[in-house]
Amino acid sequence: MRTLLMHNPLQGKSILIPRARNQAAALSDRVKLLGGTPVEIPLLAFRSLPLTEKTKEKLLGGGFAWLVFTSSNGVNAFFQAWEFKAPEHLKIAVIGDKTAETLAHYGYKAAFIPSSFVAETFAEEFSQQVAKQEEVLIVKGSLARNVLYSSLREAGIAAEEAIIYETYFPEKSESLLVKVLREQKLDVLLFTSSSTVEYFMDVVHTYALQQSVKTCTIGCIGPITKEKLNDYGINVDIYPDNFTVDSMLDRLVEFLQE
Repeated sequence: MRTLLMHNPLQGKSILIPRARNQAAALSDRVKLLGGTPVEIPLLAFRSLPLTEKTKEKLLGGGFAWLVFTSSNGVNAFFQAWEFKAPEHLKIAVIGDKTAETLAHYGYKAAFIPSSFVAETFAEEFSQQVAKQEEVLIVKGSLARNVLYSSLREAGIAAEEAIIYETYFPEKSESLLVKVLREQKLDVLLFTSSSTVEYFMDVVHTYALQQSVKTCTIGCIGPITKEKLNDYGINVDIYPDNFTVDSMLDRLVEFLQE
């Protein structure tokens, strides 16, 4: 039995995969490889929003020196919305390695990645890379915080924001989530953003399912997500140093084997 658990450390564990359907497959596949049962219930979905013609013209005309992406979703929404060819001088900054990988799929390399994948560190380090005369366009989702924008403006850097996609809670997910929580079919809850926590807890409070959550192991990535869980009175068991879903899963395996 011990050997089985070593090779299948997630054996017998049902794990909530809260990612959008187009992002869930890789994480679900890894859970299966480790012997677990992924339960895919997307707590977030995305709708692309177009850039204004004014922003497009300024971007293509060389008005921005930097283009900033704060998530992989932003990269996908941006490049899928229109046929963009970057001006030669344009530099691109991204929030983390996964966003850089997504950017590379479209043929571009990030000129800047912060040492830690959180907005506060991004703002502090990125502001030192931008010359005073350079203008910055920050592409983000509707629920993203404005820490980077505010910090750059405070540093005297000309920054603009463009909301490139809208984040919403898929209606079909509500009934699925209620069902698995009522039947206590989840052993592990993984959260990838503060938004996933908020949507999840809205359902929990609406249907009085707090007791079902208490029996689960809780994991998350990022300090803002952890803070949001703590705000709801939920203790976080799994919190990796590297803020990626792969690292979170690695930490889960370590936690269960301790």
